[in-house]
Amino acid sequence: MTAYIAFTSIYSNNDLLVLPTLSNGAWATASAPVNQQSPFAPSCVVFNNTIYMVFKSNDSSNRILLVSSSDGVNWGPVSAAVNQITKSAPSITVQNGTLYIAFQSNDSGNRILLVSSTNGSNWGAVSTAVNQTTGAPPSITSQNGTLYIAFKANDTSDRLLVTSSTDAGTWTSPIITGQTTSKAPSIAGYNGALYIAFKSQDGSNKLLTISSTNGTAWQSSPTITGQTTASAPSIAAVDGTLTIAFQSNDSYNNLLTTSAVDGHTWPYAATVTGQKTGGGISLFCPPSNG
Repeated sequence: MTAYIAFTSIYSNNDLLVLPTLSNGAWATASAPVNQQSPFAPSCVVFNNTIYMVFKSNDSSNRILLVSSSDGVNWGPVSAAVNQITKSAPSITVQNGTLYIAFQSNDSGNRILLVSSTNGSNWGAVSTAVNQTTGAPPSITSQNGTLYIAFKANDTSDRLLVTSSTDAGTWTSPIITGQTTSKAPSIAGYNGALYIAFKSQDGSNKLLTISSTNGTAWQSSPTITGQTTASAPSIAAVDGTLTIAFQSNDSYNNLLTTSAVDGHTWPYAATVTGQKTGGGISLFCPPSNG
């Protein structure tokens, strides 16, 4: 099964690129252009055999834009049908036949907002039901009929928080995971558990993970992957492994991956994809859990 990494180019214009895996599981040697640009990470999900990518526009309008593809290589025209604006990277998931985009409001309020669509073309009114604020882009996923949003506290505590909902209308009070982060977290489901990948807040730039079997009780000590990163990572289930894509913590800006079959035992060496990134990364693998 093909996995993909969508990412922002390290070079000029903030070009969005997509890197697929080959039939042997290795990353391809060349990335495919989306023919779109964004200063921040895109977010991707598969819905009805179509890949949907959302991203912030590469201009001062701050629009949330959307493109789609049936194969991850050929992308359709850009759409502004979401009809929302954001100051940072949006995040998309699918649950029970509905697409959901979580994003940070384009004002000083830093609210977590939500929009949804049942077909990817017509989007409803923005929802403020999450009733939380965030200090970084939120990350949304779906597992076992529940939506989960991981986010960074909108204060100097830099706490890593999680809220959830079974209907997208009523959300729980934020769960305090006991961790802190300097960048946006990334949340995904794997083997019946939830995992969050994040960059440490202490200046060591460690790439860390935590997990939970119920979204409420999170492991007290983070798992150390043995890697460091310069920016926010992206985590996803890929072909029977839990995989993290991330930017190297040096001047080379390499796009790297690391994987753990059990979700906890990470290899010493990261996989070098041969690509470079400005830090905006989205790892995904069809089919979606929606």
